[in-house]
Amino acid sequence: MLNTLTRTEYISMFGHSLFLLPELFTNLKRVIVLEDDTIVQRELSLLWNLDLKGKVIGAVQFCRVRFGQLRAYFPDLPYNSSSCIWMSGVSIIDLDEWREHDVTGIHHQILEKLRPDTEASWRSAALPAGLLAFQNLIHPIEGQWVQFGLGHDYGLAHGAIKKAAILHYNGNMKPWLELGIHRYRKYWKRYLPRDDVFMMDCNVNP
Repeated sequence: MLNTLTRTEYISMFGHSLFLLPELFTNLKRVIVLEDDTIVQRELSLLWNLDLKGKVIGAVQFCRVRFGQLRAYFPDLPYNSSSCIWMSGVSIIDLDEWREHDVTGIHHQILEKLRPDTEASWRSAALPAGLLAFQNLIHPIEGQWVQFGLGHDYGLAHGAIKKAAILHYNGNMKPWLELGIHRYRKYWKRYLPRDDVFMMDCNVNP
């Protein structure tokens, strides 16, 4: 049984639409994908220039959860049970390698095997399809680049949060919601454009 820190709802994973990236950006060779619940605290040029060593994606591995612990999500699909999962909150993507390995095609084949036929089953298929499509194609980046857990973990150290280049509010307690973890809100609030019309119209008042 996975504990609270490793429950699957806290594992960030590509949604199905992101598998269209190589088709949307046909002239690009590389992109950095930041999910909408992330905060960038420092410039990312070192990440942009990272050597992915022939892999498709550079991302933070999360080895407290391995594929073998998620076997219930992989019915009749081949996988390496000792492989670590990866977190999609921050991803450096080599689109040429993606096309070379036909990751989008692999993802489609996995979905066909899972046969999601309702909105709920499509959502639940995102985890196994995303993990398996990139199996053996992830280059691990150093964990201090990203601090995860600001949307569910009350025990994060202030020093680690300040040191991280990117903060990821993965979890249900987003900083713009009333149930957001209060002591983590300040890292988000400092970037709010208070006089922005959108902010005023949406009555954002954290």
